[in-house]
Amino acid sequence: MQLFVSSFEAPHLYNREVKLHKLPNEEFINKISQLGGTPKAAMEDKELLKLIIPILKSDLELCETYKFANDDKLMCPIVGFTGHVDLIVNIENFKAWEERTSAGFRHFMFNGGHFYFQDNLINFMFKFTQLLNELILQNSGNLLIGN
Repeated sequence: MQLFVSSFEAPHLYNREVKLHKLPNEEFINKISQLGGTPKAAMEDKELLKLIIPILKSDLELCETYKFANDDKLMCPIVGFTGHVDLIVNIENFKAWEERTSAGFRHFMFNGGHFYFQDNLINFMFKFTQLLNELILQNSGNLLIGN
């Protein structure tokens, strides 16, 4: 078993000065647009925005108000993915996922921003598939005997 994390700082260091979920809708839309990852047509569709803004804000509220409470380390490896020019994620805080496990941390950085996987889908999927294949090979004995 492994934990895969993407474009999110380690939970014990995550702290946003600006709470995106509290921004007025127009400012919120501008911030989301700056991140990329959402088609321009979607960001200009008023009816669609009425539907997705509450969902996005709720998602961000969960992230932005989370209080880290458990200092226990995970006993599984953590694999992290980020874009090299992410405007949201502090890379040092992301690398601190290493502090959350006793079983090792690997970090893979791709060209791009917060939604690096959209611009690098083939490279990302190749690496992700490679990592899944490693997991299968490592655990194939357990799978064969039913553990």
